[in-house]
Amino acid sequence: MNLIRSIPLLYITAMLASCGAPPALDECLPEQGATGIFVSGSGNDASGDGSLAAPYRSLTQALDAAPLGTTIHLLCGTFGDASGEAFPLDVSGRTVVGVGPALASIVYAGSDPEAKALVAFSGTVSIEGLTLSGFTGNTIEFAGGTATIEDVRVVSAADDDGSGLRLDGGAVVELLRVEVSGGDEGVSIGDFAAVRVVDSVIRGARGDGIDIGDAASLFVRGTRITGSASSGIEVGSQGSIDLGTVADPGGSTITGNAEWQIQDRRAAFAGTTIMAIGNDLGTPVSGLQTGPSSLPLVWEIVNAGNQIDFGGP
Repeated sequence: MNLIRSIPLLYITAMLASCGAPPALDECLPEQGATGIFVSGSGNDASGDGSLAAPYRSLTQALDAAPLGTTIHLLCGTFGDASGEAFPLDVSGRTVVGVGPALASIVYAGSDPEAKALVAFSGTVSIEGLTLSGFTGNTIEFAGGTATIEDVRVVSAADDDGSGLRLDGGAVVELLRVEVSGGDEGVSIGDFAAVRVVDSVIRGARGDGIDIGDAASLFVRGTRITGSASSGIEVGSQGSIDLGTVADPGGSTITGNAEWQIQDRRAAFAGTTIMAIGNDLGTPVSGLQTGPSSLPLVWEIVNAGNQIDFGGP
């Protein structure tokens, strides 16, 4: 039986109405044959059963019903505290797939100064095809597990104190075609986390676009980082970074950040070199910063063959 014909007409009408200006019907539906639990802006937590014909209204209800390994589909709609979501939502060990950032949104309009959207502590996690906005804490916070975040838009609240994404606890995360706007830090990485950022955009952070702390590692390709009030990328005392090699050029643009395009605090302990072949890093800059022992430390970027050399004092 054709999937679309099997859905009650009243449900289709309500689902399209929940999207505002109606998108095409197939834009509000998952792929043919999709299985799992379904959530829609026109769903109902009380009478729904999580099926495509009777979806839940909230991701909160779907997570309560979803065992580990379940895929939860967000159909057209806005999902937030006003519609029954209880934040933060623990997505550990689950997959959340939206119908696209323009059609499926998780929003926060409350007053909690540290409100978070999605958290995960273990398992394999996948987040795809949605927008998260208005959160005042870390919008996405992973403290363990393995995660893929793909085709996701993160827009932090104007007055938030958190990061767009906070990734630590040994988490292994890939960001693919992710847009991060605002945040105290755009992406904050720590505690042995390993993060790959590919074909993404990070803009307008009030601190660093990407901050790498502790013994975390970062791999960046094909990404634009701009408009940060501090550095585009800051590497902490024990972090590691790969921006591009001769065999695998970076293809990133890291420009227009207020202080440094890249700042490497490891130079406080020993001279370091970061390979960054095949990127646009703008004009090399030098400046004066304060080291961890409050001693003056000159940070110098030498852009020779697009290799950045950060010299210690």
